[in-house]
Amino acid sequence: MSNNALCGENGDVLVGTHTVAEIGNWSLALSRSTTDVPVFSTSREKTICGPYDWSGSFSGSWYMDDTAGQKALYDALTGGTTVTLHLSIDGTDEYTGSAYITAINVETPHDGIISVSFDYEGTGSLTQTLS
Repeated sequence: MSNNALCGENGDVLVGTHTVAEIGNWSLALSRSTTDVPVFSTSREKTICGPYDWSGSFSGSWYMDDTAGQKALYDALTGGTTVTLHLSIDGTDEYTGSAYITAINVETPHDGIISVSFDYEGTGSLTQTLS
């Protein structure tokens, strides 16, 4: 039996072509809603699939000097613009799509490293690239 699990140590988050500095993890959730539609001539409903959504978050150490990365994400949130996210699994396999940054959370513990997390919601399709 082979072990096909991957280690996330080679993962990255990119905004466009720029790697976002100091990011240590990311998550992605894909979902699809369903709708029940009444059908004439029967007392039953038919379930159909709606469009799919994708969203998630990524986090790491706060570093706003990263003007093409963390600061660009801040600017996208405050400006209400989209960014092209590349969520790299291992440097080769990735998910890519246009997203809105919906939240930025900064935590400043008195005895630790300042951390930041970014929440996003995809707009449009998500492309999966696998090697």
